[in-house]
Amino acid sequence: MKQRIILRGSRVHDVGYRPFLLHYAQMNGFTHFFAMNILKNNEQQVHITLEEKDEAIDSFIHYLSTNKPDFAEVSDISSEIFEGDVVPIGTYLQDLQFEQLCKGIPAILRIEDSQKEMISLQKVMLDKQDQMLSKQDQMLSKQDQMIHLQQDTVDEVKGLRRDSASYLEKEFTEIKKKLIAIETALTREGIQV
Repeated sequence: MKQRIILRGSRVHDVGYRPFLLHYAQMNGFTHFFAMNILKNNEQQVHITLEEKDEAIDSFIHYLSTNKPDFAEVSDISSEIFEGDVVPIGTYLQDLQFEQLCKGIPAILRIEDSQKEMISLQKVMLDKQDQMLSKQDQMLSKQDQMIHLQQDTVDEVKGLRRDSASYLEKEFTEIKKKLIAIETALTREGIQV
């Protein structure tokens, strides 16, 4: 029996529906099979024609009502008697492979262009990273200079403190001697402090 099955939905194209259908047909020994995407009144459709035994067609329709590719959105499945010729499944397989190859080549070229663009952007990013590393090296060098200057300043302050402590100790000793001499002189003169 020859049958045409029509899948309708908002997303039945570009989701791998035809390879999905072909896989089922091959796994179940179909001999004559064809499927094509059609856009009719802004509605996506997949038209499947096959020539098989009634039981095989019924099983296929049941399978379609419970299975679909990921991302496919099916709203309706219908079937009708088909009067035309249905190509052998091997011919359809070759046609589908050729069509997919024709779709794949531009996609590969777009990917290649995208990769070139990404490589160009990566080079720009690497240049910027090199600039940042150079600036970080400059900052680290300046930090090293600052640390050296800070150490020199700390050493100088410590030296000043030692010098000041020694100087002040001598001065206080002199002042203390002079105060004792003044106190002694005042005591001799009868003045109590």
